[in-house]
Amino acid sequence: DIGKHTEAEEDFYTGQCALPELLVVDTDIQNLILAQATSSEIVTKATETGFKSMQQWGTELVKQNVTTEEEVKRVTTG
Repeated sequence: DIGKHTEAEEDFYTGQCALPELLVVDTDIQNLILAQATSSEIVTKATETGFKSMQQWGTELVKQNVTTEEEVKRVTTG
């Protein structure tokens, strides 16, 4: 059952996984923000240091057969 968990899965919900999106604001990103850079410029710089969007995480999970393209699309588009 989606959303239910057993004692063996204390911290996990069956049938669900996270698509985290975390931007670490290091000195380079901070300088771009202060310079009023575009969001594209900020994302480009963040990607150079390992940032992954929810879509990118989802694509990895699809390749690992953890979820489907349809589910990733459902949760990453408005």
